[in-house]
This record gives sequence, structure tokens and C-alpha cells, in this order.
Amino acid sequence: MKELLRPEIIKGKSIITTLNEDNKDYGYNLLFHGRKTPSSELVPAKTYWKYREQLYPDSGEPVICASNNALIAVFMAIAPRDIAPFGYKGNEEGGINFYRDTSMENEFRLGSGFVATLDSEGFEVFNGSAPHGWPGKHVKRVPEMRSTSTALPLFNVEVTYHDFEELLAVQNRSVLLPYK
Repeated sequence: MKELLRPEIIKGKSIITTLNEDNKDYGYNLLFHGRKTPSSELVPAKTYWKYREQLYPDSGEPVICASNNALIAVFMAIAPRDIAPFGYKGNEEGGINFYRDTSMENEFRLGSGFVATLDSEGFEVFNGSAPHGWPGKHVKRVPEMRSTSTALPLFNVEVTYHDFEELLAVQNRSVLLPYK
């Protein structure tokens, strides 16, 4: 793998924003996985979609989900998963619509977590649809990367809502909306 990170420091930009840009500009094969706690090893687990407090399991085997877009990983890391509905889907402009419960706005803005930065080796593109029995509207799913093998993060980056806002600003086709 090429040396990670440019040698110069980008003043005024967070580490995660710089990594996201380097991934595109320098052709790195980095993937990003958002979580509440740092980890030295990611283990495949069953995936679920949540709709109005009901969980809908994906039909596949246990996996690690990741994205080449750090914005998704930061959102997943800071979202108050246990207490508020949240989600994301592709939009018509080629960006991503992120949704959060506006009654939990303060918790969302105070949210923090970690983004595990991974080498893409062993991950494959997943373009699946909503799980069986999904009662919600048809969702334009954002492609993600999945692996059925254990993955070792290159490093974990602590992130906050500020990092999410910064990445959202650079990816001008993506927006944050109230959860419906």
C-alpha cells in the first residue's frame, strides 16, 4: 500500500476530511467504518435495518460494512443509535440524504465516535436491496463495501459532529434532513 497521508498538513481541515480527499486524489484504496468505540479488530456481524423500533435482518451472512466515503462512516459513528431513528439513502443529485430525529438534535450534535480506516483488500461491493419484510418506502440504497472476514484497522480516528459538518460542506450534493 502507498504511504498514507500527504506529508504536508492541511491547515483548517480535520484528519478524516483529509483522508477522504486523499482517497480520491491519490487513488488510495481506503475504506471507512463508523462505530461508537475504537477497535483493533473488526469482526463480521449480522446486519439489520431499523424501522420504527423494529429490526429487519439482512438475509446474508455476517459481514463488516464499510464505505469509500468517510461521510457515511462519520454519520454512523456519531448517530445516537440507541435512542433515535436515523438513516441515509442516495438522492437524485448523486449525493446522500442523511436523516436524523429532530427531537434528538442536541444528542446528535454532541455525538462522537470513531472511524476505523481499512485497506479495501477482501471487501466487495454490495448493492443489495432492503431486507425481506421491509415496510418502509423503496430506498435507493447507497452501494457499500462488505467483507465476511475479520479486518484490522490501519488506525481509528475519533470524530465529532464538527467532522460531519465539514465533510457535508465539501460534498455539496449531500444533505442532512429531518427523519420522517
